[in-house]
Amino acid sequence: MNSERRHGAPEAGGEEFLIFNVGQEQYCIDILKVQEIRGYDSVTRVANAPAFIKGIVVDGVSAAQTLTAEQIRPAPGFNSTLNTDFITGIGTIDDRMLILTDIEKLMTSEEMALMESATA
Repeated sequence: MNSERRHGAPEAGGEEFLIFNVGQEQYCIDILKVQEIRGYDSVTRVANAPAFIKGIVVDGVSAAQTLTAEQIRPAPGFNSTLNTDFITGIGTIDDRMLILTDIEKLMTSEEMALMESATA
């Protein structure tokens, strides 16, 4: 799968995502990008991540789910100064909306670089 491809046209068999919650929002990432799911003990450094990233804490992981082409729409355009390049599409399951996220783009985004310089 080409990492530059937007999720507006997934393969016929669908793609599998890990769905997780942050506050009231539900996000999902390509399940092949997930190394492990752990209960919260203490924050463990993420391998090969910038020093300012201590780990990823989510409110809960709800499922691994395959989304078909019919369930994925292209990411909407936003008229703002916020970088949304890491949002690859919008998934729907029943009445739930899922924000499809390219975790690699998110972790290397300009906003993350700003956080690194602020914590240095």
